[in-house]
Amino acid sequence: MDRRLFLWGVLAAGGCTTAAPGSGLLERAVEAAGGRAALDAVKELAWTGEAAVHFGGQSLELGVETVVRPFVSAKSVSWPKAQGRAVARTLIVGLDGGRAITPRGDAPLPEAQLVHERLQFGLYALMLLPVDSVSEIPPDRLLIAHAGAPQTEFRFDAAGRMISARNRVPDAEKGARMIAQEIAFEGIIESNGVRWPKSITIRQDDAPYFDLRIATFEARATAST
Repeated sequence: MDRRLFLWGVLAAGGCTTAAPGSGLLERAVEAAGGRAALDAVKELAWTGEAAVHFGGQSLELGVETVVRPFVSAKSVSWPKAQGRAVARTLIVGLDGGRAITPRGDAPLPEAQLVHERLQFGLYALMLLPVDSVSEIPPDRLLIAHAGAPQTEFRFDAAGRMISARNRVPDAEKGARMIAQEIAFEGIIESNGVRWPKSITIRQDDAPYFDLRIATFEARATAST
């Protein structure tokens, strides 16, 4: 189930113009997210909360703890709320590979799942609005790309607050198949000046897939050991 926790993808778009760091929409988006200094200072993002994963007409309620080092690595611990943390699964993804740790043992991730997870966790890094690869799609969207993440189209309200995104990701089991994703952001939780969505909802191929409700959030200027 760990592979279902974080989802993002690859999107091609036309009609874009390069957005300079001080240009209208990008500038508003950066300020709404906490300002360039606060965003650039982030070395690690960490949160706890609850999630619901939807599959096959069913839903599974999870407890989650996640740590992401933007474009470097991620560690996510999840457990069914009905069973408790004793049956927790840990997903670890880094530049040199990935593995899943369960009560039954420790196993490397298959290649298709590893590629999928790297891209999925990369969404969080894109949400820090790196400026080197941003294109503006007037009037309210930014297309953000990075080698370590899916190319994602973000939409913002008039104040520059991030409200939704869309992209495509390779399937974790059949890497050649691409999956369309629609992502919605709601609420605000803040740490060290960084304003982050309090909830993230994802639809995959137009069906419910994943809901995250963040309880605690840290934007860390120093990565933990």
